[in-house]
Amino acid sequence: METRLNIAGVTVSVAHRYDLTDAWCCAGHETAAEPQFTVSATEEELGQEFDRLKGRFDLAACEGNCLYRRAALGMLDYDGCLLHATAVAVDGAGYVFTAPGGTGKSTHAGLWMQVFGPRALMVNGDKPILRRMEGGFSVCGTPWRGKERLGCAAVVPLRGVCLLERGGGERHRARRPGHGAGPHLPPGLAPGDGGAGGAAAGPPGPAGAGGAGVPPPVQHRPGGGAGGLPRHERGKGVR
Repeated sequence: METRLNIAGVTVSVAHRYDLTDAWCCAGHETAAEPQFTVSATEEELGQEFDRLKGRFDLAACEGNCLYRRAALGMLDYDGCLLHATAVAVDGAGYVFTAPGGTGKSTHAGLWMQVFGPRALMVNGDKPILRRMEGGFSVCGTPWRGKERLGCAAVVPLRGVCLLERGGGERHRARRPGHGAGPHLPPGLAPGDGGAGGAAAGPPGPAGAGGAGVPPPVQHRPGGGAGGLPRHERGKGVR
């Protein structure tokens, strides 16, 4: 079977044996456009993935994993970088929350959704793509939306990247322009062979990111109020 998907503005032809919807959220991504690249998984890759996951998932899920890796790697040729993060748009501008698993990405994004209500849109709950496009960087929804399957196919200008850290209270600390994110920001993720996940591309730098400069680290207290916004910003919206 073949399914053509628009992922971050790039048409990808996905050759698959099993129903993609078992592993991906394809709604809104389908397209009839000519593909710019094609991904597929061999029987050997499926077997390796099944063994790596110790039989906890069926072959349909294993194929979905293999195809996702191929697609993520292919996006590098189109200035796209997959990031382990949660992405929200407010008033049409994209904000990405990234941190190690269990830190509170989904919780923080959920608080933003509550605070901003209809002004907010969940772009992707687990694996958005940051892509350099005309005018700067954009954050893009993908079919890989995590176990909650939250997201859509939106592409919005990137306004900021928030690095979440566990802390005892709310604190927001912006890095000065011209100072790189250094060790704070995980590299763009392009999963390596066997699913280990490896650094394949750096994150957007301080220049030209469509209004998104060097990302501001944010300490996040799980369950904190008002979407983790500084007190003086609550109720004013995001500028």
